[in-house]
Amino acid sequence: MSKLILNTWVAVLTLFLVACTNKSSDEQGTEGDEAMVASSVSLSSAEYMAWIENPKNGLIADKTIGDLTFSAFYKPLEYVALQELEIDSSLKEKLPKKIKEYEGMDYFSFRIKSNGEQEELLRKGIRDESEYYSRLEYFSFRMQQDFKLISGTDTADCALFHYERVYGLAPHASFVLGFPKSADTKIRTKQILFEDKTFNMGNIYITISKEKLNDIPKLEI
Repeated sequence: MSKLILNTWVAVLTLFLVACTNKSSDEQGTEGDEAMVASSVSLSSAEYMAWIENPKNGLIADKTIGDLTFSAFYKPLEYVALQELEIDSSLKEKLPKKIKEYEGMDYFSFRIKSNGEQEELLRKGIRDESEYYSRLEYFSFRMQQDFKLISGTDTADCALFHYERVYGLAPHASFVLGFPKSADTKIRTKQILFEDKTFNMGNIYITISKEKLNDIPKLEI
């Protein structure tokens, strides 16, 4: 009789453990599904732009060296196109055409900021006006050659460059950068390489991880 009771308890315990295991698997599967849904979320135009511009979402990265901060902001094609258009009833028709205009390149904003100072960045540490104008000429025309984009095993030269001059109104300098897209269509980590020749900081690497790029939501219009 005692052997029968023992066997019964073993059977009950086995069923209990199996049930717990199945429940745990179901819960893990649910969490995985939720993560997949979160990574493919769709946002309206205004929500999408706000998401892209939010530093918490990882498309803006920076590196501080000494009293200078270098930052890069990756801009998806949809975001670049939306900046050129009014968000109204005509957006659904105009957006695909505008996106097509920008295809074939990866776009970034790049900024150099002097921390704790309010003077124009170009005047930081200069000895005379000739050095100021030399820097201005470099920022406007020659700085482009000192940028590269590393994506996987590919390295691209900067093909689009624009210095957004602020005429002494801010302690930072901003630039628009464009690099030819890699033939590899897989999402890979993107790393901006900038060789700083103005403030002698050497090679600056700023990274936007593939995980953050994978999290970019879909635009719904």
